[in-house]
Amino acid sequence: MNLKIAARESITVPAGAFNAFRIEGRGIFADPGHRHAEETLLRKWVAPDRLRFPVAMEEIRRRGGKNVRVLQSRRWELVSFRES
Repeated sequence: MNLKIAARESITVPAGAFNAFRIEGRGIFADPGHRHAEETLLRKWVAPDRLRFPVAMEEIRRRGGKNVRVLQSRRWELVSFRES
């Protein structure tokens, strides 16, 4: 998985608004039982000055050669947190 900080941007989730880093990643995983490799695309928003875990995250897993097939698409968002 190759990861990079793509941008610093505002994101609003149910827990509030954050000035976060958007981290993007892409990885290829070969499975000997399948003809085509599986690709994972990842986007994660982190605000390390406020939280120790992601504010939001998106993941898309797909496989295919000519006809790409999405195997899974997920999004997580922070709903609430309590500052100590």
